Amino acid sequence: MFLNILSWASSRLIPLTFLGLFALYGYFAQDIYLDFWAEEEAFNARTFPHIVAAGGLIISSLALLVGTRVERSLAELKQLRWFQAALLVACMLVFAQLLTLAGFLPTTVIFLGVAAIILGERRWQYLALGSIPLAVLFYLLMGFLDIYLEPGVWAEWFSD
Repeated sequence: MFLNILSWASSRLIPLTFLGLFALYGYFAQDIYLDFWAEEEAFNARTFPHIVAAGGLIISSLALLVGTRVERSLAELKQLRWFQAALLVACMLVFAQLLTLAGFLPTTVIFLGVAAIILGERRWQYLALGSIPLAVLFYLLMGFLDIYLEPGVWAEWFSD
C-alpha cells in the first residue's frame, strides 16, 4: 500500500513541480515593465512569457493527469551531468546580474559563448558564429517590435 502511494507520488512529483513553476512564471510575468504606449498593443514584452506559461501549464497538467513513469537507478542518476547543469544555472544568474550593468547585447554574447564552452564547444569560430549573430539578430528583432531591452550603464556613459 505504502509503496503504491510512494510510486504514485513520485510519478506525479515532476509534473506537479513544473505546474507550480509555470504558474509562478505566469504570475511574475505580469511584473514585466511595459512602456505606456505598449500596454494596449497586441504583442508586447509580456506576450511571449504568457504563451510560455500557458503552454507549460497545459503540458504539465496533461503529464499530471496522464502520469509519467520515472524509473532511474542510482547509477543512472550519477551519470547525469550535474556539474554542467549547476554551471549553466550559475551562468544564468550572472547573466541576470550583468544585464543592467553591461546591457543586453554584450551580456547575451558573453552568456551564449560561456554556455557553449560549458556544454563542450571549444572552436572559437563556432562560438563567435553562434553567439554574435544570434544576439545581434535578436536585438534587431526586439528593436523592430519596439520591445525595450536594457542598454546598460556603459551606454549611458557614452551617450553623455
